[in-house]
Amino acid sequence: MGRLAAAQCRALLACLAASALGARAVATECVESPGRVLRACVSVDADGAYYQVFRGARAVIARSALGITFATGSNGAVTRIESATLRESDSEWQQPWGEQRVIRDSQAQLRLSLAGGGQAVRFRRLAG
Repeated sequence: MGRLAAAQCRALLACLAASALGARAVATECVESPGRVLRACVSVDADGAYYQVFRGARAVIARSALGITFATGSNGAVTRIESATLRESDSEWQQPWGEQRVIRDSQAQLRLSLAGGGQAVRFRRLAG
């Protein structure tokens, strides 16, 4: 899936999430495994930050609170995705022993900056 298709996927997910929640503004960013089998999505709305994991079209982890605890004691302090950067890499390396001599290292990384309530947090999620 190219960058354009990934952007269209994110836009579609954001539209679906927004329509499912009524008038609430929802921001969603997703990252897929290199084989496009797994997809992890992070969404933010007025109630806080959440994540969901899919295998194909099936949700294997339902929408769950991201688990960020601020000094205020709530997940609700996060109200927006400030920025998102998707990076993919595909390389190989050789090991001197073992059953498989050449190891493929293929990964996708989504780096998010979340903000709201005067606080900001940055984290990254690797799918490999």
